[in-house]
Amino acid sequence: MTQITPEIRDRLTTAITPGLVSGLGQPEPGQMCVEAAICWSMGESHGDRPTCVAAPDRDYAVAINDSAWSSPAARAQHMLPLALAQLGTAGTDRAAWEARVIEGTIRRVLPLSLRAAAWVHPDATHQAALVAAADRCDADGTREAARSAYNASDASAYAYASDASAYAYAAYASAYASDASAYAYAAYAAYTYAYAANAAYRADAAADDSDLVLTTAVSVALDAYAAEGRS
Repeated sequence: MTQITPEIRDRLTTAITPGLVSGLGQPEPGQMCVEAAICWSMGESHGDRPTCVAAPDRDYAVAINDSAWSSPAARAQHMLPLALAQLGTAGTDRAAWEARVIEGTIRRVLPLSLRAAAWVHPDATHQAALVAAADRCDADGTREAARSAYNASDASAYAYASDASAYAYAAYASAYASDASAYAYAAYAAYTYAYAANAAYRADAAADDSDLVLTTAVSVALDAYAAEGRS
């Protein structure tokens, strides 16, 4: 296992601070995605599969990195702590981290998408159902809550709510995963809909922070890392 030295952390900070791009990018600071920046800092070939990062952590970070951030600078600012925290996760048991990410997805991130969908929905009944589903996700963070969110958003048959529906379904599927490989996949699969969720949030005219869905997703992962003694 590669030792993660202070020099590697410094190189990673140098690679990310000028900005991060969506997609693999080019091997130079400010022109890479988050995982390519880790490869660069480790002296590995240009790519997005650094050997020191576990697959669930890598795939999770890629999904968030490639979502619709307001700017490359904003992406870099918020992804840097996530990049540093995932160093050295390769070869470690990721099950507890995955479980915390799934619960955080349902409890903290999914409600943002649901409430944004409610904000722009033209029908008061569906607005109320979406808000109620968000409140339930807030309260218990369970697979049943994610299922109710899926039902409410799917039934609303409205564009932004459809985005929320897909996001809710991914979170719901995550919570139902039973074997290790499915569980690992599900931990980041919900975030393939981060783009849609963030788009819905941006549609909320009262939203002051257009990156809130994504920064909350990063925060969920960082809290899960902190629980296992990583930072």
